[in-house]
Amino acid sequence: MLRVTGNSRKVTENLLKFGILIFVLVSFSGLLYSREREEVKQELTSDRNESVDKISKELSNPVSSIYIFPFEYDFDSDVGPYYGKRHTLTIEPVLPVNLGSDWKVIIRTVIPLIHQHDVTSDSSTQSGIGDIEQSYFFAPQKSEGVIWGVGPIINIPIGSDEFSTKKWALGPAALAVIQKESWTYGMLAEQMWSVGGEGKKDINMTMVQPFLAYHIKGGWTVSGNMDATYDWVDDEWSIPLEAGVSKVIKIGGLVPVSIGLSPRYYIKRTDFDPRWGIKLMIAVVL
Repeated sequence: MLRVTGNSRKVTENLLKFGILIFVLVSFSGLLYSREREEVKQELTSDRNESVDKISKELSNPVSSIYIFPFEYDFDSDVGPYYGKRHTLTIEPVLPVNLGSDWKVIIRTVIPLIHQHDVTSDSSTQSGIGDIEQSYFFAPQKSEGVIWGVGPIINIPIGSDEFSTKKWALGPAALAVIQKESWTYGMLAEQMWSVGGEGKKDINMTMVQPFLAYHIKGGWTVSGNMDATYDWVDDEWSIPLEAGVSKVIKIGGLVPVSIGLSPRYYIKRTDFDPRWGIKLMIAVVL
């Protein structure tokens, strides 16, 4: 039987980290190369000149071909056994890259900045960055009926000690979307397993997120979703329900920006989940 020593395990983990980082860098290099080849005329007639109604609908499609730079502020209350409070600013760039005339890849990066009080113990405060979540959805350029995308999702454990899992994790992700007239609905599913790192707890987590949106003239959207997450290690569910409203405006008549507000309530929670929260989203369409 092949035995893995401590040194060889560290070498394997370092190689894995290096390989994943190279994959991320190559993906962003491909994005830059793709954008450099775009014609000036195409840039001038991009989504900035589209109606706010069309942009509003595109923003509800997770594999849309528009460049989005969202900032999400979440306030969570009654967090954990000490009824603490948590503030999270999440930066979530969404960058589509063309892979020829038939395929594209949607690169999603989630970077959370966290400040919390009375969460881990009474009268304690922690601030820092959480682990980065990186996903790649490969999707056809044109879809009839069901719009879909599949690809890998990666947890990159670079967060602060208070907020990092200290575990590299990866797995598959898939989504399906249907858009009919004023309606958008679909589902996102992810599964991640830990593959290395010094964290004490393994990652084995499934997330299923059904979502629904109704688009109203003038760039308004009313939406709702359920983000059901199951932790196979601790045998626990976390199920927040979220509903909200957003509107697309154009700054200076050119740059589309979506502003949204969504309250959230946990119908099923772990010991360290919030009981309720609210989200403010500002997304710039580039």
